[in-house]
Amino acid sequence: MKSLKIALSMFKMKKWSGGVVIIALAIILVFSYSLMGTRTQKKQSSYDFFRNHPAGDSHLKDNHPAKSPQLELKKATKPSKKPHYINVEGLSDLYAQNNISKDESNALVVWFQMRLLLSRSDALPETNQGIREASIAWKDLLSKIKENKAAQLSNINKTEDKNCPYSVSTIDLTKSSGETILDIPCGLAEDSSISVLGIPDGHSRSFQIEFLGSQLPVESNPPIILQYNVSLPGDNMTEEPFVVQNTWTQEHGWGKEERCPSHRSVNIPKVDGLVLCNEKVVRSTMEENGNASSVGDVSANVSQGIAHERANFPFVEGNAVTATLWVGLEGFHMTVNGRHETSFVYREVRNLNHG
Repeated sequence: MKSLKIALSMFKMKKWSGGVVIIALAIILVFSYSLMGTRTQKKQSSYDFFRNHPAGDSHLKDNHPAKSPQLELKKATKPSKKPHYINVEGLSDLYAQNNISKDESNALVVWFQMRLLLSRSDALPETNQGIREASIAWKDLLSKIKENKAAQLSNINKTEDKNCPYSVSTIDLTKSSGETILDIPCGLAEDSSISVLGIPDGHSRSFQIEFLGSQLPVESNPPIILQYNVSLPGDNMTEEPFVVQNTWTQEHGWGKEERCPSHRSVNIPKVDGLVLCNEKVVRSTMEENGNASSVGDVSANVSQGIAHERANFPFVEGNAVTATLWVGLEGFHMTVNGRHETSFVYREVRNLNHG
């Protein structure tokens, strides 16, 4: 009986031990299965799927296999096409040497170095359009400058530049028989002038300036357009200094002379707004003569008047003078040492109907 009880108790213990082992294995299996299910669900989540599989490149991955990082690096570092020089419309006009003088080109040294930069094929997109617009503006500016230069030289054309100089001088001329002849190839235009610098010589007592016109084949002597004759005051106070202006033609001879100082009324026509004779000399003489009341006073006042005229006379023996004879619209005008002295109305020296 005791052995039977011991066997039964041992059987019961083995039965419980086996059940515990089975239960433990079942728990382990359930726990492992739950862990594996969680990992599989995490890998198959929609977030991970769409993140790793964009909708637009699914077909690209099928058609183009993945490339190695080395190949991608080589593709990124491959150099682009080398820039070259191109012909830009209007660029040659901006660098035309015939439009720029040598002195003006000194201010464009940097500009000349920019031509290679503007001709590059990789220049900014609007470079070509800007060059075309600049070319048009440059041509317009050059035409304006050319017009201004032509306006300044409107009275001198290209064929007359050498034959009609801007100025002439007697410095290099030689004198013949005490006379100095200055040739003015193209004549005198309005506002032209002739200046004479010298010292009057009392031994000759007079000197003259003559403007001679062109001589025709039928004329033995050229016409005298203006004769400006100066008589210097003598040592005797009774000698009156004067200036006589006149013209001469072969057909009519000498015309009516104009004398300064003039003893005529001061209410006479003016030439280009200027009086025929210096008013200061005329008025001083007339005032002295008007104040005379007797023959003795007249003689005294004549001497005093001559003395005043001599003092106011522009040409004095031994004194340097600068006489400028200039051409106005209505006549000739003489200025001595900066003061207007005489004017002379133009006269017709040749009948235009007879050549």
